[in-house]
Amino acid sequence: MEQQRDNREQMRERVIVAASKAFLEKGVKAVTMDYVAHKLKMSKRTIYQLFKDKEALLLACYEKQHQQDLAMMERIASGAENVLEALLEIFAYRMRTVGALRPSHFEGISKYDSVYAFRRATFEQDRQSAIAFMADGVKQGVFRDGVDFDLVYVMIDNLITWVMTSEHFANNRIDYLFINSTLVVVRGISTQKGIDIIDRFLEQHRQALHD
Repeated sequence: MEQQRDNREQMRERVIVAASKAFLEKGVKAVTMDYVAHKLKMSKRTIYQLFKDKEALLLACYEKQHQQDLAMMERIASGAENVLEALLEIFAYRMRTVGALRPSHFEGISKYDSVYAFRRATFEQDRQSAIAFMADGVKQGVFRDGVDFDLVYVMIDNLITWVMTSEHFANNRIDYLFINSTLVVVRGISTQKGIDIIDRFLEQHRQALHD
C-alpha cells in the first residue's frame, strides 16, 4: 500500500512538472489535459485519476511554484548583503524565467476560482513577510523611514494585477512591464543608497527597457 502511494506521488509530481513547463511554454489557455498526457506519453485516464480536471492541475502547479518561490526567497535573502539586493536578485530570477513572456500568456487564469482563491489566500502571508522585509530595509539604510509599507505592498499588488490584465499592455514583455512599473515604485521608497543599487541593476538589465 505504501509503495503504491509513493508511486502515485511520484507520478503526480511528474505531471505537475510537465504541466508547469507546458503552461509557461504555450500559455494557460492553450494547454489541455490531452496535451499534458501526450507530452508524458501517459494515458489521459491516468491524468484524470490524479487530477479531476485542468483547474485542479493548474492549482497544483501554482501551489508547487509558491513553495519553490518561498524556499528560493529564503535562500537568496540569507546570502544577500541587504534586503534590496535580495529583492533585486529575486526580480532578476523572475525576469530570467518569465520575463520574455507577454501578459496574454496567462490569459484565462481568472476563470479558475480555486486558483484565484489560492492566490488571495497566500496574499496575506506574503504581505506580512514583505512588510517585515521592507522594515529591515529601513534599518539597513536602503528604504526610507516613515513609509507605509503595508500601503506600498497593496499598491504594488494591484499595480501588477492591472498591468497584467490590461489590454493596453498585452504586447509588452513582462520584464519590460516590471522595470517600468513595480521597480519605479520600489525606487520611490528607497534612500539614495537604495537608488544607487537599483540604478546599477537597471544598467545591467537595460536591454529589457528597449525590447
